[in-house]
Amino acid sequence: MGTARNVGEHVSHALRLIRTQAGLTQTAASKRDGAPDFRTLSHWETKRKNPSLLLLGRYLDSMGLDFRDFQVALDAIAAGSGQSGTDPIEVLEDRFLQAMKALEQRVVALERPGA
Repeated sequence: MGTARNVGEHVSHALRLIRTQAGLTQTAASKRDGAPDFRTLSHWETKRKNPSLLLLGRYLDSMGLDFRDFQVALDAIAAGSGQSGTDPIEVLEDRFLQAMKALEQRVVALERPGA
C-alpha cells in the first residue's frame, strides 16, 4: 500500500513541479486549451484524485510537454532531491530548455523560404 501512496505523491508532485516551472498558477494553467478546470487540477496536485491517462496527456500537451517529460519529472522526484546530485527542478528545467530549443528550430525551419 505504501508504494501506491508514493506513486500518488510522485504524480501530484510532478504535476505541481511542471506547472510551477512553467511559471503558472493553477488558475492560469487551467485556462490553457486542453487543460483541466481549476478544481480538477487542484485535486490532482493535492492527491485527492489521479488523472486518467487521457486527461493527463491532454494536460501535458497544453503545457507543451509529453509523457516522456512527465516520466523525467517522476524519475527525478523518485530519486529524491539531493540524492546522486539529482534535483527534480534542474532536471525538469533542462528538459524544458531542450523542448524550447527544439521548438525554436522548428519555427526557424518553417520560416525559411521553400520550407
